[in-house]
Amino acid sequence: MAGGWDRRSALLTVDNATLARLLAPRWPGARITSAAHLSGGLANTNYRVTLANHAEPIVVRFYTREPEACVREAALLRLVAGAVPVPEPLLVEPAATRFPYPYIALNWMDGVPLIDALATLTPAEAPGLAAALGAVAARIGAFTFAEPGFLGPDLTIRERLVIGPAGLRHYLREMLLDGVGGERLGPALTARLLAQVEASADELEPLAGACSLIHADYKDGNILVRRDPDGWRVTAVLDWEFAFVGASIFDLGSLLRREATLPPGFAAACVAAYRAAGGFAPPGWRRMTLLMDLVNLCDFLNGPNLRGVMFDDIVGLTRASVERLERGEPDGEMDGEMVRGA
Repeated sequence: MAGGWDRRSALLTVDNATLARLLAPRWPGARITSAAHLSGGLANTNYRVTLANHAEPIVVRFYTREPEACVREAALLRLVAGAVPVPEPLLVEPAATRFPYPYIALNWMDGVPLIDALATLTPAEAPGLAAALGAVAARIGAFTFAEPGFLGPDLTIRERLVIGPAGLRHYLREMLLDGVGGERLGPALTARLLAQVEASADELEPLAGACSLIHADYKDGNILVRRDPDGWRVTAVLDWEFAFVGASIFDLGSLLRREATLPPGFAAACVAAYRAAGGFAPPGWRRMTLLMDLVNLCDFLNGPNLRGVMFDDIVGLTRASVERLERGEPDGEMDGEMVRGA
């Protein structure tokens, strides 16, 4: 995982006999030939399981962070299937009657984690990979809802959100001043952040009231990619438990959070493909993504079990975003013509 973050909760240990019992509703009498923890993720536990007489591995995912996310994630995977590369829910057990936690079985998806692909990416390959990622982000955002908010198990809005300038000001002040985020960030950096939000929040006005599906963790090991003879493609988008409804460009904020480590022109190629696939990225998109990603970062700052490398990384990312906003960073000259024509 980017930044070398530690898990926020312990991995579950589930023996083969228990896994076989849990999978029996779909694969009665199946014999497990191997089972191993999968890396990635900070809270839930994922196993890669192979079954005798079953050609492909499966993934068994245990929902230890938010049990209610089991049904919601299965519903989201079924919703976007065909438009977005996602695993198929093969077995969904939300009631926690067979096991202390809800779980789901998914088909195995081939591909290289994005974080590993980025580590070996050549400058010549960067625009192609960036374009593939931007196009898939737009396809996620093409799913729309009646209003913005957090999704319930049946994909209706269970809690409405305010998207736009008022929402940004409210949610960041809530996390930094009413919560513990500001204490963890320190008074000086908190004051600078809030000053930038107050000065810049109105830049989000074009996004107010947006009702697009957002993956909300569109980065790192949650995206699998593959280099085909004709270029890069996204083979899977995983871990939909944080998805909500709002401004789709939020996902570009997560994806481009570590833009300083990406090849030159990566962000421009990504947003160009995002727009070409129907995504809404108006002039000022780069600052919009910085502002919206502060919500993600401050949510981490306000959350439980923030420590060690993860704490240092989140503070560093927050400081870098504040500094970019203070500099008045534009969309970038590489896509200047595209921005003027948007």
